[in-house]
Amino acid sequence: MQTRVKTPDRFAGNSVRPDGQGSLFSVLGVGLTALLAVLLLIFVIAIFYPPHHAFRGLAAYLPLHTAMETFAIVVSMLVFTVGWNAHSEERAGNIVLLSCAFLAVGLLDFAHVLSYPGMADFVTPSGPEKAINFWLAARGVAALALLAAAVLPCRPFAARGTRYWLLAASVGVTALAYWACLFHQDELPATFIAGQGLTRFKIGAEYALIALYGVAAAVFFARLRVQRVDHLRQLFVASCVIALSELFFTLYGDVTDSYNLLGHVYKVIAFFLIYQALFGYSLEEPYQQLQLSRQ
Repeated sequence: MQTRVKTPDRFAGNSVRPDGQGSLFSVLGVGLTALLAVLLLIFVIAIFYPPHHAFRGLAAYLPLHTAMETFAIVVSMLVFTVGWNAHSEERAGNIVLLSCAFLAVGLLDFAHVLSYPGMADFVTPSGPEKAINFWLAARGVAALALLAAAVLPCRPFAARGTRYWLLAASVGVTALAYWACLFHQDELPATFIAGQGLTRFKIGAEYALIALYGVAAAVFFARLRVQRVDHLRQLFVASCVIALSELFFTLYGDVTDSYNLLGHVYKVIAFFLIYQALFGYSLEEPYQQLQLSRQ
């Protein structure tokens, strides 16, 4: 008769336990350190220059925005697919949670694309505030999911049905956001005023998201100092990059300026890193299970 062995908090990948010390370079390695340094340098340079319009008008920027967001939506769906379909009883619960959350992120970003200024009506007329509301909803789900993935122990769920509850919660949050943003937009706080730019609420919401990403990054880094694992490295860098993305979204004054463009570029990079983390985890997990079974 087979029984499932309860395993302690563990991480997939090469189990190398350092002494809890080490620089950022030694923890992340050459490639990820270089990527983070380049993106940070671009951010510092960008904020010292006034925003400019890289595209002449919304009509010129709209196809690029749609392409970037479509790529991010596809990656979100891949994150969900990899985490859900590669599920096993021994799969870490925080990875399953992150996967389910990105189903909601992808669906909310889909609504964000359709609500962007210049797009055809998506149930209700499109506009900056409608697009921003869906944007904040998607970013809130992503931030909380990354924070939960960082804080929760990397061990399987005690109950097999937990992942179905997480999937139901993901769909429920998506439905609630659609209902609020499509049919009760006038009751939501103002986020953008034409001719003036972002409201205090919008900027404050972005800084709250940045704080969540920052805490997630700090926890991921603390775990990395105990055990160096590839997927944790990528999730740490993704948390940092998406925090920089949100910083750009506190600065833009128009939906077509350079800050808005760079914010979307950084978001795409962060999402791809999250996909790489979960895909790599899925490939490495069977080998770790084999190692655990031998032990």
